[in-house]
Amino acid sequence: RAYENHRSVKVLPGIPLSSNPFSSVIECLQGGSSVNARMGDLEGAKRNVLNNIKSLKASGADDSHPQIQALNETLGRLETIYSEKKACGYMGNDQGPSQMQEAFSDWLASEVIAHKVSLAQKAGDTEGAKRIAFEANGFFASLNCESFRLDVADEVKAVLSQAGCSRRGATLFQDLENMSRHEDSHPEGHARVSRIFMGHPTIADAIGCKQPLIFGAKRCE
Repeated sequence: RAYENHRSVKVLPGIPLSSNPFSSVIECLQGGSSVNARMGDLEGAKRNVLNNIKSLKASGADDSHPQIQALNETLGRLETIYSEKKACGYMGNDQGPSQMQEAFSDWLASEVIAHKVSLAQKAGDTEGAKRIAFEANGFFASLNCESFRLDVADEVKAVLSQAGCSRRGATLFQDLENMSRHEDSHPEGHARVSRIFMGHPTIADAIGCKQPLIFGAKRCE
């Protein structure tokens, strides 16, 4: 809506991790009392770059290929840029990409929702506050209703292939599988609900929950 009203987009410069004002939140989100968000590691990032180069060469590209040149340049600068960019998605490790971008987005959303809930409560709209808090969690809670069975994933993919499933359909299935294996950029769905959104006391209180849903859950702030 803001874009429609003003027809402009403001792009802010990136903030190095060392000067990020939310560094304590970023550190907290990596912990087991929060969502245990995966961060990249230097060796894993190196392997990812080398694997990309290997894949390009396997497809016939040589060292003069622009993508290989760019990857080699990244490899040469990796140790220098790693400490400031290890929260970025492409700075993954052998388990998958960094999950910090998604985890931090969830945390920021929880702060915004808690503010909206507070405004509704101050206006005396208790039911409105409850609705805002509940609806905010609805999508994330639904992630746990997929009942995705990893033990039959390969069989399902074979059936999709035989049935001529569209590329989009196959991609959506792969996305669900990756999420179930926790190999994508998102922390576990239940942790996103219980330890970020419901971990915020304002949101939990609006719904009627007087204690954390998971013992030992810690609100990052």
